[in-house]
Amino acid sequence: MSQAVLIAVGIDWDGRRQILAVEMPNRESRSAWRDFLVGLKKKSLWSMRQPQRSPKPLS
Repeated sequence: MSQAVLIAVGIDWDGRRQILAVEMPNRESRSAWRDFLVGLKKKSLWSMRQPQRSPKPLS
């Protein structure tokens, strides 16, 4: 018998992969993926953005 494993991987500012979440649902299904992604969103992982950069000064 096989087991589904859902894994979310992100890239940090140095270009390294980081495991964000791992879950072993009863089966790989649309609802399992939805619940997995909703869980990431609740952890605020979905809303991470690049930091604002100040504009270059005019020379």
